[in-house]
Amino acid sequence: MLKELARVEEEIETLRTVLTSKTRHASDLKRKLGITVWKEITEDMNQGIKNVRESSVYQKTESVFKSTAEKTSSIFEGITSKLSQMKNSDSMRSFEDKFSGVLQKTKISSRSGSVSSFTEENNGTSTGNLDGKLQP
Repeated sequence: MLKELARVEEEIETLRTVLTSKTRHASDLKRKLGITVWKEITEDMNQGIKNVRESSVYQKTESVFKSTAEKTSSIFEGITSKLSQMKNSDSMRSFEDKFSGVLQKTKISSRSGSVSSFTEENNGTSTGNLDGKLQP
């Protein structure tokens, strides 16, 4: 048994030596052919991505996403169309006219105690606060 163990260990060492020699030879050939580690990794990644894209799970998932995107797009187009129709309606224009009139007449009080109209705030002017003093 000891002789057999010694023979097996010697064969293992011989195989390691041969493997190391073959690995160096392969590396030299790759270098001469211009095959770099980066190129090998890139090719492996591309092949992996290709395999995933060709899988049935990916195909089914992609199909579901496309269908969902189409339905969602269709829904948003409908909503946009309806909102556009509402915005251009006579009742909405009447509401906008009334609302903008109310906003122009309304005074807005800030935390500092200053009071100004909504239109003055939007124009960048201010009437100051009620007592004329700056407050923190």
